[in-house]
Amino acid sequence: VVFSASDIDGLTKSESLDLMFQHAPTTFDLVEFSPPTPGQDLYSNVSVGDLDGLEQVVCAYSLYDADGGLLTQSVLPAGPEGSFTNQLVYQYPIPVSLANTTLEVNFTCMDNLQQSFFYNTTLVVDGAQSCGDCQQTTGGDQNPATEADTNLFPWAIVLIMLVAGSIFLLTVLRRKPNGDMGLEWGDEALAPLENTESLFEQDIDGDLFSEDGAEEKVPSIVPEGWTLDAYTSWLDGPVPEEWSEEQWAAYVVSSKATLAEHAETSEG
Repeated sequence: VVFSASDIDGLTKSESLDLMFQHAPTTFDLVEFSPPTPGQDLYSNVSVGDLDGLEQVVCAYSLYDADGGLLTQSVLPAGPEGSFTNQLVYQYPIPVSLANTTLEVNFTCMDNLQQSFFYNTTLVVDGAQSCGDCQQTTGGDQNPATEADTNLFPWAIVLIMLVAGSIFLLTVLRRKPNGDMGLEWGDEALAPLENTESLFEQDIDGDLFSEDGAEEKVPSIVPEGWTLDAYTSWLDGPVPEEWSEEQWAAYVVSSKATLAEHAETSEG
């Protein structure tokens, strides 16, 4: 830089002064930390600034334990192009083994002229949280099963057996019998659904029977002492007691099919 001065007589005197231009330093404007608690993440928030711009500045984060061992290290660009201030966030999960210890934190930023700027601090890690209800929870899980829970399994087996039996009986009722094989009216295995002798032993109006019914050739499914017409009328009648509508409908369809086959055979 040159300075010049002139007097009233026109005499001029000048003098030069050398100045050295320096880049603006990188500054740490604000540094904040989350509570250092074992088992939780430690967040380190750093606000950095540089009047020359942050696009040519990088910042490193280093965390050391009490013995000087490196726990973590991370390097990030200080900021995008054209920015002069920026906030950097670093994260580190603190293990329980570091409870009640001191951690050393180091921030280092370096610009394009290899100038380094530092920020150092220490953090004291809190004590590990105790588990006050662990014993209580464990004891609750070891309680023996109640009597109701113990009896639940046999009831489930009984229910499954009832369902399986119902399916089997419905399958038997829906089978179409052959012409030579009628329902066995005395079969005790199918007594609840197929044994209808008790129904035929009830007092029925005498006009349903004919005197020559015994001589009439009827299918084997017609009960003894019944005529074919009486049996057909009974099939067209209402649902007998102790029969469900599904059971009666299946029985009627099967019986009428057998009667139809018998009629075709007789005509032939």
